[in-house]
Amino acid sequence: MEEVFRLQSWRRKEWHGSHQVEVDDFILRSYKRYPRTYVAGSGIEFTIFQCDDGQRFVASPVYDTATESDELLVAANLVVEGFADVEFLRADLLPVLKTPIKRLNWEVFPRGRVPWDRVRKELERVIEKTPPSIQPVIRARTSQVEKYGPDFAAIGRAGFYGYWVFGFTRQGLYVLESRMLDNATYVLGANWEVVSRLTKAEVINSDLAVARLVHDRSWPEKLDQVLRHVMPSKAA
Repeated sequence: MEEVFRLQSWRRKEWHGSHQVEVDDFILRSYKRYPRTYVAGSGIEFTIFQCDDGQRFVASPVYDTATESDELLVAANLVVEGFADVEFLRADLLPVLKTPIKRLNWEVFPRGRVPWDRVRKELERVIEKTPPSIQPVIRARTSQVEKYGPDFAAIGRAGFYGYWVFGFTRQGLYVLESRMLDNATYVLGANWEVVSRLTKAEVINSDLAVARLVHDRSWPEKLDQVLRHVMPSKAA
């Protein structure tokens, strides 16, 4: 244990003749605590650049990886925290490595015979993050899509956490669902390779959506209208 001192304000009463008055004063208190090591915070100034094509990006100062690896790590973590992604460039803004980046934002299950026991187990881990009153609603939506016999399943990771996809590969349809009640269900018409390379915003805002189904009381009927058209034998 270490002894430390702290100056603090203290209001007390003292006698002034026959009556008491309140007096504000400063006192120095001492107390015991576990030893602490003070680590000074890092001050990092980021710069916003705009390329000739109009694309903007946020850049940290240039760091020497041999002597400033700790500062580089802090800057990278700040960028990830704010923008969910980070890329390392040289001082001339060229890539450090010229190797193509493959982002694995989804856990893709085997095509064809979907291992539903495993899929449901993974989905439960996501659903359990929601309030108890919402969980039955999400499970009901998931079960409704299962009735149509999807032959493809993927669960989101990283920036797509909380999302999952049920696919009908022969018809080229993919149902994008999430655990957020205020998010709509998106039925996508692109092949999976295209969808998996896009960001969440690009998926939602692009023309890939065959249908956008708002989560209301008529959601099951709207879903049936979309999927029954291509799979009449699976209609509920």
